[in-house]
Amino acid sequence: MKKLIESIKSWLNRKDQPKFDVDEKHKIISAFSHRGKQYYQFEDIHNMMTGRAFTCIDYYNELSMRCTREYLTEHCETMTKMINEGKLVNIAQLNIQLEERLTMILDPDIVYKIASVVYFDDSEQPYTYDYKYNQKKIADWKSDGVDGFFLQLPLDNLIPHLRLSEVDLQAYLKVANKINKQHLETISILKYGKTSNQG
Repeated sequence: MKKLIESIKSWLNRKDQPKFDVDEKHKIISAFSHRGKQYYQFEDIHNMMTGRAFTCIDYYNELSMRCTREYLTEHCETMTKMINEGKLVNIAQLNIQLEERLTMILDPDIVYKIASVVYFDDSEQPYTYDYKYNQKKIADWKSDGVDGFFLQLPLDNLIPHLRLSEVDLQAYLKVANKINKQHLETISILKYGKTSNQG
Protein backbone atom coordinates (compact mmCIF):
# COMPACT_ATOMS: atom_id res chain seq x y z
CA MET A 1 0.00 0.00 0.00
CA LYS A 2 2.83 2.40 0.88
CA LYS A 3 4.42 1.83 -2.53
CA LEU A 4 1.12 2.64 -4.26
CA ILE A 5 0.73 5.87 -2.27
CA GLU A 6 4.32 6.89 -3.07
CA SER A 7 3.74 6.12 -6.78
CA ILE A 8 0.63 8.31 -6.82
CA LYS A 9 2.48 11.13 -5.05
CA SER A 10 5.34 10.84 -7.54
CA TRP A 11 2.91 10.96 -10.46
CA LEU A 12 1.12 14.03 -9.05
CA ASN A 13 4.42 15.82 -8.44
CA ARG A 14 5.94 15.04 -11.82
CA LYS A 15 5.37 18.60 -13.12
CA ASP A 16 7.47 19.95 -10.26
CA GLN A 17 10.36 17.61 -11.01
CA PRO A 18 13.57 19.57 -11.48
CA LYS A 19 15.30 19.45 -14.82
CA PHE A 20 18.47 17.43 -14.46
CA ASP A 21 21.02 17.88 -17.21
CA VAL A 22 21.19 14.25 -18.30
CA ASP A 23 21.07 12.32 -21.52
CA GLU A 24 17.53 11.13 -22.33
CA LYS A 25 18.64 7.49 -22.11
CA HIS A 26 19.25 8.13 -18.39
CA LYS A 27 15.69 9.02 -17.49
CA ILE A 28 15.22 10.28 -13.92
CA ILE A 29 12.02 9.64 -11.98
CA SER A 30 10.68 10.55 -8.53
CA ALA A 31 11.48 7.92 -5.90
CA PHE A 32 10.13 9.10 -2.53
CA SER A 33 10.01 12.12 -0.25
CA HIS A 34 11.51 12.44 3.21
CA ARG A 35 10.76 15.34 5.53
CA GLY A 36 9.45 17.39 2.63
CA LYS A 37 12.51 16.79 0.44
CA GLN A 38 11.93 14.94 -2.83
CA TYR A 39 14.37 12.21 -3.86
CA TYR A 40 14.91 10.90 -7.36
CA GLN A 41 16.54 7.95 -9.04
CA PHE A 42 17.45 6.76 -12.50
CA GLU A 43 14.48 4.91 -13.96
CA ASP A 44 16.81 1.98 -14.59
CA ILE A 45 19.05 1.86 -11.52
CA HIS A 46 21.27 -0.65 -13.32
CA ASN A 47 22.06 2.04 -15.88
CA MET A 48 23.35 4.78 -13.59
CA MET A 49 26.34 6.87 -14.50
CA THR A 50 29.92 5.84 -13.77
CA GLY A 51 30.53 8.25 -10.86
CA ARG A 52 27.65 6.78 -8.91
CA ALA A 53 27.98 3.24 -10.25
CA PHE A 54 31.56 2.75 -8.99
CA THR A 55 30.56 3.99 -5.55
CA CYS A 56 27.58 1.65 -5.60
CA ILE A 57 29.85 -1.29 -6.50
CA ASP A 58 32.02 -0.48 -3.46
CA TYR A 59 28.97 -0.47 -1.21
CA TYR A 60 27.61 -3.71 -2.66
CA ASN A 61 31.00 -5.28 -1.92
CA GLU A 62 30.58 -4.17 1.69
CA LEU A 63 27.09 -5.67 1.68
CA SER A 64 28.46 -9.04 0.56
CA MET A 65 31.14 -8.86 3.31
CA ARG A 66 28.45 -7.98 5.91
CA CYS A 67 30.53 -5.08 7.23
CA THR A 68 31.70 -1.67 6.15
CA ARG A 69 35.28 -0.89 5.20
CA GLU A 70 35.49 1.28 8.32
CA TYR A 71 34.46 -1.69 10.47
CA LEU A 72 37.06 -3.95 8.84
CA THR A 73 39.77 -1.32 9.33
CA GLU A 74 38.94 -0.98 13.02
CA HIS A 75 38.75 -4.75 13.40
CA CYS A 76 42.16 -5.31 11.79
CA GLU A 77 43.85 -2.54 13.80
CA THR A 78 42.40 -3.92 17.02
CA MET A 79 43.37 -7.48 16.07
CA THR A 80 46.97 -6.35 15.43
CA LYS A 81 47.04 -4.63 18.83
CA MET A 82 45.72 -7.76 20.56
CA ILE A 83 48.26 -9.98 18.74
CA ASN A 84 51.12 -7.65 19.72
CA GLU A 85 49.92 -7.72 23.33
CA GLY A 86 49.46 -11.52 23.25
CA LYS A 87 45.81 -11.33 24.32
CA LEU A 88 44.48 -14.61 22.95
CA VAL A 89 41.09 -14.34 24.66
CA ASN A 90 40.48 -10.97 22.99
CA ILE A 91 41.66 -12.31 19.64
CA ALA A 92 39.17 -15.15 19.96
CA GLN A 93 36.43 -12.63 20.87
CA LEU A 94 37.15 -10.55 17.77
CA ASN A 95 37.16 -13.67 15.62
CA ILE A 96 33.77 -14.74 17.00
CA GLN A 97 32.37 -11.30 16.16
CA LEU A 98 33.59 -11.57 12.59
CA GLU A 99 32.05 -15.04 12.30
CA GLU A 100 28.74 -13.65 13.61
CA ARG A 101 28.75 -11.01 10.89
CA LEU A 102 28.96 -13.70 8.22
CA THR A 103 25.53 -14.94 9.30
CA MET A 104 23.90 -11.51 9.11
CA ILE A 105 21.49 -10.88 6.25
CA LEU A 106 22.56 -7.27 5.92
CA ASP A 107 24.09 -4.37 7.79
CA PRO A 108 21.65 -1.40 7.92
CA ASP A 109 24.55 1.09 7.65
CA ILE A 110 25.48 -0.37 4.27
CA VAL A 111 21.90 -0.15 3.04
CA TYR A 112 21.93 3.56 3.95
CA LYS A 113 25.08 3.93 1.85
CA ILE A 114 23.55 2.14 -1.14
CA ALA A 115 20.38 4.23 -0.81
CA SER A 116 22.49 7.41 -0.77
CA VAL A 117 23.93 6.45 -4.16
CA VAL A 118 20.68 5.37 -5.78
CA TYR A 119 18.51 8.21 -4.44
CA PHE A 120 19.50 11.84 -4.90
CA ASP A 121 17.84 15.19 -4.34
CA ASP A 122 17.63 18.19 -6.66
CA SER A 123 20.79 19.76 -5.21
CA GLU A 124 22.95 16.79 -6.28
CA GLN A 125 24.53 15.98 -9.59
CA PRO A 126 23.10 12.68 -10.82
CA TYR A 127 26.35 11.76 -12.58
CA THR A 128 28.65 12.06 -9.55
CA TYR A 129 28.64 11.09 -5.89
CA ASP A 130 29.64 13.63 -3.24
CA TYR A 131 30.78 11.66 -0.15
CA LYS A 132 30.64 14.63 2.22
CA TYR A 133 27.12 15.66 1.20
CA ASN A 134 25.88 12.08 1.36
CA GLN A 135 27.18 11.63 4.90
CA LYS A 136 24.83 14.47 5.89
CA LYS A 137 22.01 12.91 3.89
CA ILE A 138 22.52 9.55 5.61
CA ALA A 139 22.62 11.24 9.04
CA ASP A 140 19.28 12.89 8.25
CA TRP A 141 17.77 9.57 7.19
CA LYS A 142 19.18 7.82 10.28
CA SER A 143 17.56 10.36 12.59
CA ASP A 144 14.21 8.68 11.84
CA GLY A 145 15.55 5.32 12.97
CA VAL A 146 15.64 2.28 10.72
CA ASP A 147 11.90 1.71 11.11
CA GLY A 148 11.00 5.18 9.92
CA PHE A 149 13.25 5.29 6.90
CA PHE A 150 13.65 1.79 5.49
CA LEU A 151 9.97 0.95 5.56
CA GLN A 152 9.20 3.74 3.10
CA LEU A 153 11.85 2.61 0.62
CA PRO A 154 11.38 0.07 -2.14
CA LEU A 155 14.18 -2.07 -0.65
CA ASP A 156 13.70 -4.80 -3.24
CA ASN A 157 15.08 -2.29 -5.79
CA LEU A 158 18.25 -1.88 -3.74
CA ILE A 159 18.66 -5.46 -2.55
CA PRO A 160 16.77 -7.78 -4.90
CA HIS A 161 17.52 -10.95 -2.91
CA LEU A 162 15.99 -9.54 0.29
CA ARG A 163 12.74 -11.41 0.89
CA LEU A 164 11.43 -10.29 4.27
CA SER A 165 7.97 -9.14 5.27
CA GLU A 166 7.66 -5.63 6.68
CA VAL A 167 7.33 -7.02 10.22
CA ASP A 168 10.33 -9.35 9.81
CA LEU A 169 12.39 -6.55 8.28
CA GLN A 170 11.57 -4.23 11.18
CA ALA A 171 12.57 -6.86 13.73
CA TYR A 172 15.72 -7.81 11.82
CA LEU A 173 16.90 -4.21 11.44
CA LYS A 174 16.57 -3.62 15.19
CA VAL A 175 18.58 -6.75 15.97
CA ALA A 176 21.23 -5.91 13.34
CA ASN A 177 21.65 -2.42 14.80
CA LYS A 178 22.15 -3.89 18.28
CA ILE A 179 24.73 -6.36 16.95
CA ASN A 180 26.59 -3.54 15.17
CA LYS A 181 26.60 -1.42 18.30
CA GLN A 182 27.83 -4.31 20.45
CA HIS A 183 30.60 -5.27 17.99
CA LEU A 184 31.83 -1.68 17.65
CA GLU A 185 31.77 -1.21 21.43
CA THR A 186 33.89 -4.35 21.89
CA ILE A 187 36.40 -3.11 19.33
CA SER A 188 36.52 0.34 20.94
CA ILE A 189 37.06 -1.09 24.43
CA LEU A 190 39.83 -3.41 23.24
CA LYS A 191 41.54 -0.82 21.06
CA TYR A 192 41.16 2.33 23.17
CA GLY A 193 40.17 1.03 26.60
CA LYS A 194 36.79 2.80 26.42
CA THR A 195 33.51 2.72 24.54
CA SER A 196 33.21 4.86 21.43
CA ASN A 197 30.48 7.04 23.00
CA GLN A 198 32.80 7.96 25.88
CA GLY A 199 35.03 9.98 23.69
